[in-house]
Amino acid sequence: MKRNKVWLALEILAGLALVFFLGTYLWGKWEDKNYLEDQAAFQEDLAQVDAQLEYLEEKNPHQLAKDRVQALKNQYPHVVGIIEIPGTSIAYPILQAEDNDFYLNHNREGQPHVYGEVFLDYQNDPLFINENSVIYGHNNRRTADIFHDLLKYQDQAFYEGHKEVYIDSLAGHGVYEIISVFEASPQEPYRVRDFPYNQDYLAFMETYVAKSQVKTGYGAIENKEARRLITLSTCHDPKHRLVVMALEKL
Repeated sequence: MKRNKVWLALEILAGLALVFFLGTYLWGKWEDKNYLEDQAAFQEDLAQVDAQLEYLEEKNPHQLAKDRVQALKNQYPHVVGIIEIPGTSIAYPILQAEDNDFYLNHNREGQPHVYGEVFLDYQNDPLFINENSVIYGHNNRRTADIFHDLLKYQDQAFYEGHKEVYIDSLAGHGVYEIISVFEASPQEPYRVRDFPYNQDYLAFMETYVAKSQVKTGYGAIENKEARRLITLSTCHDPKHRLVVMALEKL
C-alpha cells in the first residue's frame, strides 16, 4: 500500500512537470509569434515611410534619413535612429531610455516583452556624435533575429561580404565599416564614449582591432579625428559578449 502511494506521488509529480514544461514551451512559442508579428509591423511602418519619402532618396540621403527617423519618432517617441546591415536580418529602430535596463525587456510601445528592443546606451548622445556610440540588442536564438546575425561575423567569408553598417538618425545618414569583431567580458571597457586626447582614442581603437577574430585590414587608422565609432554589443554566452565595432566612413 505504501509503495502504491509512492508511485502515485511520483506520477503526480511527473504529470505536473510535464504540464510545466509544456506550458513553458507553448508560452515561448506565443512570445515568438507576438515578437515576429511586432517586427513585421515595424517593417510595414518603415516601408510606408520609405514609400512616402522615396522622392528624396537620390537627391538628399541625409534629409531622407532624418525624415525616416522623425516619422518613426512621431509614432514612438523614444526612437533615436534606425540600424540596417545589408545582407542580414538586422533592420530595426534604435530606441533610448533613461537607463540601460528598460529596453532589455520592453518593446517600443513601452509594453513588457522578453525580447526588448535594439537600444542606444543611455549615456550616448542621440545624434550619435560621441566618439563611440554603443548599441545593444539581444541575441535571440529561438527566432534567430535581433542581433543574432552578429555571430555570423566570426566567419571571415561572411565578414568580407558584409562590411557596412548603416545608421539613420536625426543627424543624417551614417555609413560605418566594421573594423573589429571580438568577444568580451561584461566588464570589458569597450563602452567608453569619449576620450580626453586623440592618442587615447587611437589606442582604444587599435586595442580592439588587435583583438578582432577576423582580419579586417585595419592596422594604423588614419584621420581618426574626423570619424566616429559605433559599437554593437550582444550576448554570446552567459560569460561573454560578442562585440562588432565599426568606424565611420569618410
